[in-house]
Amino acid sequence: MTDSTRRTLKAWLEEKQLTPEQLLQAGAGIPAEVITGWERTGEPPSEAVGRCLQMAKALEIPIDRLDLGQERRGFAEAGYEFVLMTRGRDDRRGWEAVIEEWRAPNQGAGPWAEAVAESASTGMQTEGPTRADSLDALESELRELIRFNTPDSDGSGRTA
Repeated sequence: MTDSTRRTLKAWLEEKQLTPEQLLQAGAGIPAEVITGWERTGEPPSEAVGRCLQMAKALEIPIDRLDLGQERRGFAEAGYEFVLMTRGRDDRRGWEAVIEEWRAPNQGAGPWAEAVAESASTGMQTEGPTRADSLDALESELRELIRFNTPDSDGSGRTA
């Protein structure tokens, strides 16, 4: 399910002619030196955990266009945005994928389906023999959940 249009943070900064300092000023939410480290390694550092959606927004790109390295993947479906993370080993125990962060449609304002919100907020996870397999499985489950659950909240906490 990986997308060939994903590009590294370094590539996006070059294309948009931004420095880490300018990206911080645009709302990246992490210090410029952390952005520089991410740019150098291609992997979001621990200081960026929970900030990948914010980074994509500061870059003014969809989350599924930002390459988040080997252990993370961003994707969007029907207005929902997710960053998935995997952890584990290439042995008998395999890999487990979890939702690291998510946002409901319209930058969180809704509307959304309660079934999606509940699953995304309560630790939905999948397993697979490889990093990619575990991420693919969780992404597939979330996409299916979203497709089969129409919004039942208007974003105000009231059901539609």
